[in-house]
Amino acid sequence: MRIENIEIKDFKGIDALEFKPKKLNFIVGRNNTGKSSILQAINMVFNPIRASFYSMPTKLINFHSKYSETIIQTSEKKRYSIKIEKADENETMYQFKKDLVDSIGANFHKLDKKFDETLRVEIENKISESINKELVSFLTKESIAITINDKNKKIYYQLFRRDSRRVLIDFIKSILEYLKSKIHPNKSEISHIERRLLLDASSIAFGIEERNMKHEMKENNVLLIEDALMNYFIIVGDQEIDRINKVEKFLKEYNIIDGLERLSLEEVLFVNGEKIPFEFLGDGSKAIIGLLWSISSKEISDRVILLDEPENHMHPGYIKELLKILIRFSKEFNIQFFIATHNIDFINMIFDKDLTQEEKDYLQKEVFVMRMEKIKDYTSPVKFNYEDSKNNIEKMSSDLRGI
Repeated sequence: MRIENIEIKDFKGIDALEFKPKKLNFIVGRNNTGKSSILQAINMVFNPIRASFYSMPTKLINFHSKYSETIIQTSEKKRYSIKIEKADENETMYQFKKDLVDSIGANFHKLDKKFDETLRVEIENKISESINKELVSFLTKESIAITINDKNKKIYYQLFRRDSRRVLIDFIKSILEYLKSKIHPNKSEISHIERRLLLDASSIAFGIEERNMKHEMKENNVLLIEDALMNYFIIVGDQEIDRINKVEKFLKEYNIIDGLERLSLEEVLFVNGEKIPFEFLGDGSKAIIGLLWSISSKEISDRVILLDEPENHMHPGYIKELLKILIRFSKEFNIQFFIATHNIDFINMIFDKDLTQEEKDYLQKEVFVMRMEKIKDYTSPVKFNYEDSKNNIEKMSSDLRGI
């Protein structure tokens, strides 16, 4: 898959933005100019469940607007979109009651208990009668409505604060007391239902159930990597030895770890016979290993990879090799990269004289650079191709260094 056009409206601090990306896209600018927001907007189109993980999801909508929308056109002539808006009270409470009744019904079935329509209606009525203003206030404060591909609108709400969780749990316990009076379960049965409902309270409180969204995007070819260093820690518990061997191959080929002989989950062996525990590697090595791990999966071909400041923790030597790796993966595996950075060294590497002619030719054809600026509350992007970027490198350098 390749993204050919991106249109972002009123997402976080971005009021309006449209651009046609290439294979290697660098989004540069000072902090708080919207670089990471672009990656997040793209990611949410293909991973909409991420929108409901935000502690304050209504902040995904620009304060000037009632909703945000991102629209993406791909090379396969497909259109994907996500619209995020503030949900109203009626929508939110309807969804909450449905989630709670569904959770009760699912736990009844696990106990082979009858949960007929009559009982369902009685529970729905009891929930409606019992909901208090405090619970309504907590539920509706950060509720959002997400519409994917112009259809299937869904409501999500959150109860992050401890006091709001307490209100929810007390409410669920009151409904359980009502259930006892209706079905007369034995002690072990009501204990099971109570335990399961309180566990389910976490998903109810967040208003997120991933199964509700899995069918919306059947082809998820987008991967967001916000912290390559964190990906390193995922490796430790993984048993994909072939994947570790791939990472080792790239580390040797680009001489990222001097004198590397063998990389394993337990230790790093050097050609001089020295060994160190895997976890003793420096943060720069860990970050690039984590990144290589992410982009070395079997399903990596024809994907879109979103990298948020991948150069963090890396010294300039690693950044140069990182650029070479991105060029190679983009070319060999047809990967489209979007890289957000405020590191001018990363941009300078695009024009490094030590790059091979093949690498330079690929960059000339496939590089797109967008410098993000903010004028008051409004986004003001400046778009460059390879030659434009080369001619404006001093301006970008001054901008990123705050001069």
